[in-house]
Amino acid sequence: MVDEELRGLGRRAKHGDEQARARLARAYFRTGQKDMVEVCAKVVKELRDKTGAAMGLCKQALVDTGGDMEKAEEWLRKKGVKAEVTARATSEGVLVNKLSPDGKTVVSVELKCETDFAAKNDRFRALAGEIADALIAKGAGVKDAAAALALPCGKGTIDEAIKAQISTVIKENIKFEWFERRTLEGPGRIGTYIHPPGKLSVLVGVLAPSADAAKKPELEALAKDVAMHVAAAVQIPVAVNREGVPKDQVEKERRFHKEQMDADPKDSKKPDQIKEKIIDGKMGRFFKERVLQEQPFVKDDSKSVEQVLAEVGESLGGAPKIAWFVRRQLGG
Repeated sequence: MVDEELRGLGRRAKHGDEQARARLARAYFRTGQKDMVEVCAKVVKELRDKTGAAMGLCKQALVDTGGDMEKAEEWLRKKGVKAEVTARATSEGVLVNKLSPDGKTVVSVELKCETDFAAKNDRFRALAGEIADALIAKGAGVKDAAAALALPCGKGTIDEAIKAQISTVIKENIKFEWFERRTLEGPGRIGTYIHPPGKLSVLVGVLAPSADAAKKPELEALAKDVAMHVAAAVQIPVAVNREGVPKDQVEKERRFHKEQMDADPKDSKKPDQIKEKIIDGKMGRFFKERVLQEQPFVKDDSKSVEQVLAEVGESLGGAPKIAWFVRRQLGG
């Protein structure tokens, strides 16, 4: 490229001609001519703004790719991650929730890192959101996070997106090991809640008595309130109703109470049928504490969650039903 042409490109670039600026940048990164340094600094900054990578890495990427912005992005994305980084413990992180455009599918993603500082980083949180978007779009049928790593995300895969952030931006180990993807079958609303600063996530699916009822704001508010209840409940619910409580947990609880009675000098002498009735009473209290529908509602503990559902149902033409819920604390 002759000097006169370079000067012409330089004048056009200074007047905002993006095509001229890109050509100048490519020429600089191929030849290193110093009269184009100002223009090229802007290109480096542009790449940094797009990728979040360090300025030095952006410059190296542009040099190695001859100033081609698209190839430089690919260079950064494919930059390797050192083995010692991926071996480091990850005790911090963030949970994010994303709803599909039609409101019928929801995803919760847990992305972990080493420090609280990184967990608050905008790029780190954006990455968690991008993973959630990928799972909304292509995650149907994906069983776990290991399988999800191969899903498309941006210009590559989820795995490549994570590695790019480790090597060029966050500079910490990042682990994606858990997600939940749920779909609400039938008319209704999905409620979501993230407790600040993002270390507790709740998803709740609420079925409406009809398609018209599903569109009402009362149902939307109810779904949100139930999600907040699940987050704030003193006793973490284990199931929506009694039938949903795992059998082994019920048996364990009954066995605990029986062993307590057998160890008591007075209770141990009672007939077995009397013991069973006493245990039934204790199990009733257990269900009221640990079954979502039977718990005292957090916003008004004079009512149970089930009673609140019935009250809202008066304006919906029938009581809504909780189909499922998911509660996740960072780290499990």
